[in-house]
Amino acid sequence: MLVALLFMLGVYQLNKGLIGRRIRLDRHEQTDSYGEILKMITRVVTPFILSTAIYNLSSTVNTSIYTKLLPAVRDLGTMDISSRWGVFAGQVLTISEIPIAFASAMAAAMIPTVSQLVAARKMEEAKRKINLAVKTTMLISIPCAVGLFVLARPVTGLLFKNTQEVEDLATKLLMTMAVSVIFYALSTLSNQILQGLGRLNVPIVNAGIALVIQTVVAVTLLFFTKLDLYSIAIARTVYSAVICILNQRAVRKAAGYRQEITHTFAVPLLASFFMGCVVWGAYELLLFLTKSPRIAVLPAILIGAGVYFVLLLVFRGVTEEELKSFTKGYLLARAAKKCGLLKH
Repeated sequence: MLVALLFMLGVYQLNKGLIGRRIRLDRHEQTDSYGEILKMITRVVTPFILSTAIYNLSSTVNTSIYTKLLPAVRDLGTMDISSRWGVFAGQVLTISEIPIAFASAMAAAMIPTVSQLVAARKMEEAKRKINLAVKTTMLISIPCAVGLFVLARPVTGLLFKNTQEVEDLATKLLMTMAVSVIFYALSTLSNQILQGLGRLNVPIVNAGIALVIQTVVAVTLLFFTKLDLYSIAIARTVYSAVICILNQRAVRKAAGYRQEITHTFAVPLLASFFMGCVVWGAYELLLFLTKSPRIAVLPAILIGAGVYFVLLLVFRGVTEEELKSFTKGYLLARAAKKCGLLKH
C-alpha cells in the first residue's frame, strides 16, 4: 500500500506541470466539490474492494475450517494440522498462483480498451477484444495447468526443500489443484471484463454464491470422507469453477457475447496434452542422465514451452495478428515465419 502511494505521488510530481497547464486551459465554469469527487470515487472503488475481499475470503474460510473447526470436532493434534496446512498454504497455493498471475496480467492489459469501446458504443469491437483477452488467458493457463500436473514433484522440489513425506503430500495436492489454475485465471479475467462492462456488482454476487458452495463442499468432504486436506483442494477448485461459470454467463448476458470454443479451448488443450507427454519424457530422460531432479526440471520446462508454441501454430490455434498482439509478439511471429510455421 505504501509503495503504491509513493508511486502515485511520484507520477503526480512528474506530470504536475502538464496537469497545471490543462487546468489553466480548461473552459468549464462549474467544478465538482471535494465532497462530490469523494462520493464518485467511493461509488466506483467500493465494488472493486468488495469483489476482491470476497474473492480472497475463501482462503480465510478454508483456514478456519481446517485449522480450527476440524481439530475441535475430531480432537486432532493442532501441531500436525498446522504443519499440513502450512504445506498447502505455503507451498501448493504459492506455486499454483504463479501462472495465474502471469495469465491475468497479460490479459488484464486489454481490459481498459473494452471500457473505452463500450463507452463509445462499439460493441462489436469490444466483443473482439474480450475474445482475444479470454483466448490469451487460455493460451497461457492451460499449458501451465498441464505442466504443473506433469511436473508437480520436481517443481515442488525445485522451489522447496522438503522431507519425502512432505514432498509426497505437496505433489499430490498440487496435482489435485492443477486444473484450478485454468478456472482461477478465467474467473479473474471475467471479473475485470464485467467491471469494464459496467457490471460492478455482479462479480460480488457471483463470488458470494461460489463462497457458499465451496464452504458446503469443504465441510461435507472434510467431515464425511477421509480426503483430509484434499477436501480443501477440491473445494477451492469448485470455488474457482463456480465463479468462472457464473461470470461467463454474466458476460454473455451483458455483452451479447458468445465465446469461440475451438481455438480458445480445444486447440490449447490438444497442444498441451502432447506438450505434457513430451515434457514428461524429457524430464525422465534428463533425470536418468543427470540423476538430479533440480537439474532435469528446468530444461524439461523449456522444451515443453517450445513444443507447445510449435504445436499451437501447427494446429492453427493462433493467427499472426493475435501473435503480434502479445508482448514481444512481433519477435515470435518473425521466428515462426523463419521456421515456416507461419505463412509470409
